[in-house]
Amino acid sequence: MEELLNMYADFMPASTAIKHFGARVAALIILPIAIYMASFAVHFAVLSHSGPGDATMPPAFQARLYGSKLSYQPFTVMYGSLLDLRSMHPGSGLLHSHPHKYPDGSQQQQVTGYSHSDSNNNWVIMRTGNELNYTSDPLLPVKDGDTVRLMHKRTSAMLHSHRNYKAHVSTHDYEVTAYGKPEWNDTNNEWRIEIHKEESSV
Repeated sequence: MEELLNMYADFMPASTAIKHFGARVAALIILPIAIYMASFAVHFAVLSHSGPGDATMPPAFQARLYGSKLSYQPFTVMYGSLLDLRSMHPGSGLLHSHPHKYPDGSQQQQVTGYSHSDSNNNWVIMRTGNELNYTSDPLLPVKDGDTVRLMHKRTSAMLHSHRNYKAHVSTHDYEVTAYGKPEWNDTNNEWRIEIHKEESSV
């Protein structure tokens, strides 16, 4: 702009100043924006398939990727379904457990948030009580207000809460572990379902 003003101050014709201004707008504003937008167009055209980094993206975005298992999953969750559970907080990851114990506190099986897709993220949603035969029972949907249990698929441990031990990272919360067996009637393995309105159109 300063260069244009100096040129105009030297009695440059208005038509020439307009041409100079237009050239600068095209080269310094329009062209960079076009390159920026084109790079995103290429990015989405090339990276339109499911891959190993899917777990870091929101489920609504994953469902639009070719080959994503979310693109053909039913929206109604049934008892006995295999689930991957994601925190609503960005960057928190998927509910994850593995056969390692906490070094202190309850010293039970660790439960964490993990940002990559992994078989240790798989949980089976179950009814309370001892109704464990999901192969012969009719399929029942999980409803708002239901009390459920979550079994870690790989270790068969139940998602378990405590009031005696503080969490290891956020000490104002209580510890959550994987503990016990599906046939144990332990109220600390029970979780209440609250279904909120889905904001995504997917």
